[in-house]
Amino acid sequence: RLQCCGYPLYVDGQLDLVEDNLLRLGELFAGHDLVVTPDPGCAYMLSTVQNVLIGRRGKARGFPDVLPLVEVLAQHAERFADAARGRVLRYHDPCYLGRRGRTFDAPRELLHQACGRPPLEFYKNRDDADCSGGGGLYPMSNPEGAADIARRRVSHDGNAHIPAELVVTACPSARRNFERAGVRVADLIDVILGELP
Repeated sequence: RLQCCGYPLYVDGQLDLVEDNLLRLGELFAGHDLVVTPDPGCAYMLSTVQNVLIGRRGKARGFPDVLPLVEVLAQHAERFADAARGRVLRYHDPCYLGRRGRTFDAPRELLHQACGRPPLEFYKNRDDADCSGGGGLYPMSNPEGAADIARRRVSHDGNAHIPAELVVTACPSARRNFERAGVRVADLIDVILGELP
């Protein structure tokens, strides 16, 4: 059975509903040791937020460990060697994967393997990375403001002397917002699977 991680409820401040949702998810995950998710916001919800709101009750109910998909894939990064050989890509650190989830090296290793070179970096990256404008409810409450943030994100590039073909991100929300803003963007998973245009 499919069930949302509850991120929209969380960013809307409905913590009582978030807690109920996490408890239901704990029941669905019963018997599993690990949950892997491609969405960094979901990873944050199912780990950090779950630990804060549910804590010991969640562990007592058998709530599994949670990892972002890129961390799992990076353990086998060599499998994606040359999937995008020769492509020149610039990596965007998503907020929930990077600053909140502390996952910085795994996506870069995957891109290095796939392209045969490290990805280009934005001037502000890792802990200092700027947001794409795609998080929370902002793209719905202020679509043009969110798109403007995405455009500013890619225009503040201290490494513009080395042009990139595409911005690459490991966050579906960031990718959607970059697309809405007219930025040429790709999902990290598409890169390592060799599915770039």
